[in-house]
Amino acid sequence: MSAHGVQTDLTNVEDWDNERVNEIIRLVGLHARFAELKKFHRPISLTTAKFPACYVQPRTFDPTLDSIGLYNNVGEVTIYVYHSGNAADRVGEDMEATVAVLNKLFSRNALNDMATPAPTGKYFANAPYWAMSKFGPVQKSEIVGFQKDNQQLFAVQARISFRYMDYVLP
Repeated sequence: MSAHGVQTDLTNVEDWDNERVNEIIRLVGLHARFAELKKFHRPISLTTAKFPACYVQPRTFDPTLDSIGLYNNVGEVTIYVYHSGNAADRVGEDMEATVAVLNKLFSRNALNDMATPAPTGKYFANAPYWAMSKFGPVQKSEIVGFQKDNQQLFAVQARISFRYMDYVLP
């Protein structure tokens, strides 16, 4: 049997963490527009990168089997976002807007339905991928200047923690 390129004699290998990371990437790509959206962070070159860019880096995965036979899965990713442009203020405002979109996406109020009789909580909870989540903290870099094609440009980075929790029957 093969589990994502790893040969094994084990059966029914569940790739819970990978499924959840892929769902995070899918949701980010569905609701926020990036020139580049990839799994796994990589060093970027300010002069060759496609902006805005977003990378989702898996960080931790803790599947704990509890006493009643459920896996209590907790995982965390870091979402890296980069913006660049020819005006420092605009780059900063673009980053603020992107963080606001991602915060809204993973909040209890993504669809502005908190005041309705049955709010969805989408995508705070996103069955079957996670039962609840936590967005943040958000860490933003200073805006830095750089030269590209004899033009002064500016760039900024944000690192965002996203933690998800769910329960799975083995």
